[in-house]
Amino acid sequence: MSRWDIRLFSIGISLSLFACGGRDPKWDVAFERGKTIGLSGSVAAIDEGSDELIFLSSKKRRSLEVNRFPLNEGVSFMAASQDGERLFVLSQGKVPRVRAEDPPPTLQIFSGGTKPKLERELELDDPMGSLALDPEGEFAVAFSGSAIVTNPNELVLIDLKDEKSKPRPKTLRSFGGAPVGLVFTGPLAMPEGDPRRFLVARTDRDIALVDLSHLERSEVTVQLPKNSAGTRLAPEQVVYSDGDPDDPTDARLAVRLNGSSDVVLCQFAPPTAEGRDFSLRVNIVDVGGVPSAIEFVQTDRGLRLAALVPTRSRATLVDPYTTATEVVELGAPYSRMSRITGALDSPPEGGDVALLWGGDARRIAFWSLGSTSGTPYRSVDSTDLSVPLAAVLDVGGVNGHLKVLLSNDPRRFFVLDLVKRESFPLETRSGDYKISVARDGGRIWAAASATEAVSMIDLTDLHPTSFTAGSQISEVFDIARDDGGRAMILVHGASQGLSVTVGDAYQPDPTESEYFPALHLWGLR
Repeated sequence: MSRWDIRLFSIGISLSLFACGGRDPKWDVAFERGKTIGLSGSVAAIDEGSDELIFLSSKKRRSLEVNRFPLNEGVSFMAASQDGERLFVLSQGKVPRVRAEDPPPTLQIFSGGTKPKLERELELDDPMGSLALDPEGEFAVAFSGSAIVTNPNELVLIDLKDEKSKPRPKTLRSFGGAPVGLVFTGPLAMPEGDPRRFLVARTDRDIALVDLSHLERSEVTVQLPKNSAGTRLAPEQVVYSDGDPDDPTDARLAVRLNGSSDVVLCQFAPPTAEGRDFSLRVNIVDVGGVPSAIEFVQTDRGLRLAALVPTRSRATLVDPYTTATEVVELGAPYSRMSRITGALDSPPEGGDVALLWGGDARRIAFWSLGSTSGTPYRSVDSTDLSVPLAAVLDVGGVNGHLKVLLSNDPRRFFVLDLVKRESFPLETRSGDYKISVARDGGRIWAAASATEAVSMIDLTDLHPTSFTAGSQISEVFDIARDDGGRAMILVHGASQGLSVTVGDAYQPDPTESEYFPALHLWGLR
């Protein structure tokens, strides 16, 4: 169907609706596009005017499916699961709710695949403003209540594995703070009992550990040290390690503090109180400067906590068993790091490799923490980029050994091969580009802001393919198709409308694409 045919088809729908009478009141509500999210096999856009969720999906080349689902009033949070298979929508409902027919606060869970559907809807007792999603897909936790009277220390836990389970509220004991962030740990071995996962709640003055295997138990709170003014320091980052899998007393947490050179180490030790199967042994270590990032790493000398101190262009390695420290000179003020050991073909024996970037550093570095071919674990191998980096994007699928490096110069970005330790520069004609990576890891998309142009870069050979649409592009999505291919979805226009162009993600070609206008009117009766 041509663009003109589709326009005539849309107009025909409108005329027939006017002729029949009794149209839906939604025709009188102005469309206002809210947040738009790309999922594994669909794109979801909120129609804030009618409180509906519009899903766009594709069965085959040049095709588009539109599905609409009602949302409850007052959407406060919307996010996709890490794999894009689910979409979570948190709604506050009618506030205040005074009649039985007033919509209650809810959490709606939708399938994000090629056949979108509402999987589950849970009614909440009170409206909540935020939602934390477990990267393992086992839990979702609502917090930050927004009712007339709120309990700022209440968490509402939702078991995502048990569809029959109900939301479970849990109030943390207050020492003056309220949760501002939540961290899910992986399974940690305990001194007694089975390994388990924890939910770690950060407040502005302490951390609280909720045992996800025993929600009936009270949380364990770790109060953090005070500064010179007598105010408790806020936790900025929490990391964890299961340590030696054969040692049930070797699991640990570490906490980075706001504006402090101190790092808090917490070891899971044998219980000291009835009703508990563990206790926490706390130590405080000065890492020689305010760290910007911390991470547990394996070295050829055992487990260490690595802390980056960019003001001194160094890192400090902390032995969690003895709290002894060792300084490693990095040669640049790196502020961010991530372990990349799993992406390497031949990692150093007995240790991790970390990627360093950020801050004012105009380079990236590979920090080898094991030993290979006689190289000491303090080895730092850097590559000059001439510009500082703003962000590092992960690449999934078969190209998990690649990273996309976004620089502070918006006209330049890079593709980094972790195995070859080589970076490949890519340049844009202007600075205002949005860079994204396809979920299958096969392509990069670079869309010029407020223009009709987009480029696809194939990560197999870094060959760019340009595509020019018929109207301005606001967002680009790359989703799975029903026939096994992948669709390019270009969203056009401002928030007052929803039109898209659908093409083939592998071979974007204007002559093999289709334009679909006024999608916000589709499905109305």
